[in-house]
Amino acid sequence: MVTEAAVVQAMKKATEPATGITLFDLGFIDDVRIEEDTVFIIVVPHCNCPFMPILLEDLYRVTSDVPGVESVEIEVNWEAKWHQGRMTVEGKKHLGIVAK
Repeated sequence: MVTEAAVVQAMKKATEPATGITLFDLGFIDDVRIEEDTVFIIVVPHCNCPFMPILLEDLYRVTSDVPGVESVEIEVNWEAKWHQGRMTVEGKKHLGIVAK
């Protein structure tokens, strides 16, 4: 059985190339839903990032590697607005937004 914890742990391996921060810590992951052996992920991008295809490919790869996952569906929500409040404390620390 695929667990959300295993999927989130895997997603923390996908990083944004310019900063080296995980997509999870940057707050790009808006929602994760698991139905049997399929993982559905909604991503909220920072902007029209030229790295988006690479980011999505990396996210797909690390999520597909989770034992029990047979398929991964990723949707980009271009309507939602990304903001710093979406970031984790670790992401903010990495960027120097909050004290380490």
